Amino acid sequence: MSTDTRSRPTTGEDILRNLRNVFSSLNNKLFKTEQQHFTMNLSCEVGRELALECQNKIAPGQLGTLFQLAKVAVSGEFLVDISVLHENIEKDVLDHLRIVYGTLSVGLMLAATGAALEVLNVVRANFLLSIASLACFFALCFTPHSPQNERRRFGYFAVFAFLTGMSTGPQIEDVMQLNPSILLTAFLGTAIIFGCFSLAALHAPSTKFLHLGGAISSTIMIMIVTMLFARSQLVVTMVLWMGLAVTCALILYDTQMICEKRRRGDTDYLWHTIELFLDFINLFRYILILLSDKEFMFIKAAVSTFLLPDFVAFEDENFLIQHQSFRVERICDDFLDVFCAFGGGHVVNASLIWVVVVVAGSMVLSTLVAVNELRSMFPAAYLSLSMVPFASISLAMTAFKCFIPRRVFLAADNLLYSAYMRMCLFVFENVAAVNINFYGDVDAVFTKQESAIVLSNHQSNVDWIVITMIANRQKGNERALRFMIKYVIHYLPLFGWYTYQRGFIYVRRLGDVIWSAVEQQLSFLRSLNDPFWLLIFPEGTRFSPKKRAIIESSQQYCKQIGIPVLTNVLTPRTNGFAIAMINLRNSIDAVYDITLAYDQSTEAGREKLAPDMFEFACGINPKRTLHIHIQRFSVNDLPQDTDALKKWLFYRYEIKNRMLQAFYDGEGLPNLALKNAPRVSFAVTLPPAIFFASTLMAPFFSKIIRNVYLLTLCSSPVLILWMRLCGSV
Repeated sequence: MSTDTRSRPTTGEDILRNLRNVFSSLNNKLFKTEQQHFTMNLSCEVGRELALECQNKIAPGQLGTLFQLAKVAVSGEFLVDISVLHENIEKDVLDHLRIVYGTLSVGLMLAATGAALEVLNVVRANFLLSIASLACFFALCFTPHSPQNERRRFGYFAVFAFLTGMSTGPQIEDVMQLNPSILLTAFLGTAIIFGCFSLAALHAPSTKFLHLGGAISSTIMIMIVTMLFARSQLVVTMVLWMGLAVTCALILYDTQMICEKRRRGDTDYLWHTIELFLDFINLFRYILILLSDKEFMFIKAAVSTFLLPDFVAFEDENFLIQHQSFRVERICDDFLDVFCAFGGGHVVNASLIWVVVVVAGSMVLSTLVAVNELRSMFPAAYLSLSMVPFASISLAMTAFKCFIPRRVFLAADNLLYSAYMRMCLFVFENVAAVNINFYGDVDAVFTKQESAIVLSNHQSNVDWIVITMIANRQKGNERALRFMIKYVIHYLPLFGWYTYQRGFIYVRRLGDVIWSAVEQQLSFLRSLNDPFWLLIFPEGTRFSPKKRAIIESSQQYCKQIGIPVLTNVLTPRTNGFAIAMINLRNSIDAVYDITLAYDQSTEAGREKLAPDMFEFACGINPKRTLHIHIQRFSVNDLPQDTDALKKWLFYRYEIKNRMLQAFYDGEGLPNLALKNAPRVSFAVTLPPAIFFASTLMAPFFSKIIRNVYLLTLCSSPVLILWMRLCGSV
């Protein structure tokens, strides 16, 4: 007896079977099956064919629940074996990736479940649940990764994933009321794009996309500030597409960074899963809002043409929104009030508000992913934001550079730079209120201002501010400081451009150094009439017990070149110091060899881990004493030969290693010169701090200043491009 399949109820198996057929029909278009290599050409034609396949094979009544769709996306039906993508991926990295993607599958299913429950009105998303989601996120951040904490951390992750999905529920519900097919299209598009970029990252050389980190952070900052001042549909649409591009770049960057972290001994699969989970969620939200906005514009045009011929005024759009049951007020009432006030009393385009709400939420998620690794940015947020008015002033000065004498311009630039560095001292010395002990040749260094190359061990992101403390005590010589820094920093908005024109030197850790650009900056330093310091961290990266693979590699290199194994510092990289000495020997007076040690590093269980910015500035640990050993060498006492200079540097690091070992053993650093040194005076640091705080408040009261800051931020990509075209980096 025949059965009418059209009347048979749709089951979950039907959905899975039909979706598998869709992926199967597109398999040959998306993959080169004969080589098992991924093809990146996901063209519009393929997208249209996907939509047609879905329309033909999946009826509207077969959508089922989001849980079932998530199960399809993570079931692996359309993925190829990772091991065939890149034969150089190590076995332990592959095993780690399998754990990460398995956990990601669980997280996505939990998120789908949370969204489904919200859509079905079982549980409603609200402000308290958002707070709970953030609480779980930060609990996961601050709970150490260890076998004892694994179950607890997985619980935090599971709840966070569930609540994140639930927070997406209102957006999904509104989209389903607009056009249910958008949901399926957005989900399939997200799954395919995420798979495309993930496989591309795994197939590419292991460090090909790691340089994207700086560009991504620059773009996110520009997006956030632009959204604060955006008042038009065009700007918001532009930000939406920028956000989509940034999310795709994050997938490439995060995937390769996870592999690189695992190579360095980081096995925290839950945090690595969080990174990819937020990439997937953000990608889904961006695609959903773009498709919804397009559908909304279509409906608006249809209504205005056929139903409401006089539909012109913005006030009438409220009728359309109400007619389509877009519950923007339920999503964020306070946000709407702010926008109405910001619009000067006029009713703001409701579709624009809806877009802004969703984009803002996505960017918050994008920002959260870096919290665990960038917790030090919280005490430094004041300093980071102050870079906007700082750069605005500097750009204005540069615009008139050709009309004023070079001496006057440099004096004004020194004044601005000194003010910023003293504001840093206000945060990290006056506010942090740490105790400071100086050792060694303190009198010789503090007596007079002079030009020098400064060498220091590198344990923390606080180290640079410690060198600023020393420079201040050389008769207020903060303006002298220049740094040899990572190449990727030139991508930071505004900061990268300013540090270049200030005389900072960029060096690459991944790839060959552009020595012509280095020599160009060294030539600029030689041309200065004022004293300067060039700070070099020869280790190239921070010494941290968390970086076990780097420490082991450093110690293995010590054995290869026949020097004592270094256990408290990394083997120094000698080329940067050697070329600086060759070019600056006739322009400097001395070389300062500085050894930094932190009392917190001696605590039981820390394994010599130095405090980060957050702990240094805001910690309540009673062991908050900073130890600074300085040894001054006249430039005439250093060898002339390049090989001899390199051997001298190796020898200095052997001494550093012994000094730090004695410090960790409780013997302290040698030659105590000044115990509990007086902190820098508030009279020096408070005025710059007040000045920059005032410049940060100014945009809230002046539209002109707000526009100036926005223009400054938007100029950042142009400045970065200019640096690259000039061959400066």
